[in-house]
Amino acid sequence: FLPELILKDINGDGQKELVVVLTTGEGTGVNQETVHVINPENFAETGVTDPLNIISDNVDTSIVHENGSVTVAVIVNGQKSVITLSEDYAQGWAEDKASFGSIVTYEVDGSVLKATVPAQISYTVFAGEIVITYAFDGSQYVMKTIEYVPYEL
Repeated sequence: FLPELILKDINGDGQKELVVVLTTGEGTGVNQETVHVINPENFAETGVTDPLNIISDNVDTSIVHENGSVTVAVIVNGQKSVITLSEDYAQGWAEDKASFGSIVTYEVDGSVLKATVPAQISYTVFAGEIVITYAFDGSQYVMKTIEYVPYEL
């Protein structure tokens, strides 16, 4: 995959930053990207907080297997989302928590840097996605908002 190059003012300083999105891994059920924010005048790179670290600090999940059902709960910002599926819905269920990281994508929406990371609950099933918007804190890009968007299963 070719790098995606985006020239936008994403920190609100009136100067455009070069956002470089690189695909670092791809395959069946896998798509991993990294992002680099570069000042095009001096080529200095500004750090972007890893979305997996943000998820680790702000998202709680549980998967409960009982009576032929699988109940998945995702909690973000005190908001709890719950789905219940038949145990037969998929193979290779996650044991007790959703996993994150097999898919990580970045985009610039308007002038906002976003990361999207789906919540994997089995080998082939994702329950929804965590969407993180970033803001510049004066030295690096940090989480501004985080939300969970459930999928229709």
